[in-house]
Amino acid sequence: MSPREKIKSILCKDFNTTLFGTIMKSYDADPYTTKTELEKYLNAYPNDYVAKEFYVSVLIRICDFEKAKEIHKAIFEMIMHNDLEKSKKRISKLKRNLINNEAKLLYVENEYYELAELSRKYAMYFDEKTKKSINYIIGDADGIYPYKFRQMHNYNINEFYEHIKKHLYGSGRSNAIFNREFKYFEVLGVIKEHIPSDKCLYNGFFEDTYYFKYDNCGTVDGVSTDYFKILCCHKSSKIITMLPVVNATHLPVIDINGYQIKKPIKTKNYNIDKYKGR
Repeated sequence: MSPREKIKSILCKDFNTTLFGTIMKSYDADPYTTKTELEKYLNAYPNDYVAKEFYVSVLIRICDFEKAKEIHKAIFEMIMHNDLEKSKKRISKLKRNLINNEAKLLYVENEYYELAELSRKYAMYFDEKTKKSINYIIGDADGIYPYKFRQMHNYNINEFYEHIKKHLYGSGRSNAIFNREFKYFEVLGVIKEHIPSDKCLYNGFFEDTYYFKYDNCGTVDGVSTDYFKILCCHKSSKIITMLPVVNATHLPVIDINGYQIKKPIKTKNYNIDKYKGR
């Protein structure tokens, strides 16, 4: 066996790139299966710290923050004191995911000062979108704040109603549209009974995503769907947006078929009937 083949053989004992890649393909559509398969993978490759930190990412997404924090802390300490990865490319991937997960965990713990320090110290590990998100979160952004960040800092229900116009039937401004028969505002009353809760995914830095099933609620790219999602400020009932989605079968879906649809929500400063063009 040549030296090159010997090195390749040793590296293959530490991780299996092909198998890991196959497992991660289900991450978006079915994070729970991804979690189970990663646990099996890590039993076979316990020294694959890249996979371990991606496992932390999955735990964060399904809101198992305590377990994520425990594993993440151990990996962080190991990486800081040991050269565990033999591939420079994998070291870079590991550190990038490590720092991004650290940022999310700091946010959910409301440790904004530490988050600001982290973003300044490890700016090279964040992409531009993430950098902007962190800057908006810690109040260190220039210019006008985009809609969702304005809602995070100073929630306005009327601005939410204005924002969701693009997802209503006939708007022509989105590929995700609720059907004409969908009782949009009435359904909001049912939604409020289910949020906040732990039946959600933590997909971003500051928002929780809930998935609901309501038969024939809308279309996405012209394809009929029975599912829609809402984004809320983390651990709150403040809805940022709401729109139809597909491929939600394996996500934490809340089925509201059969719930009694109540009368439309009324607000002090917003005329719902006028808004709907009645």
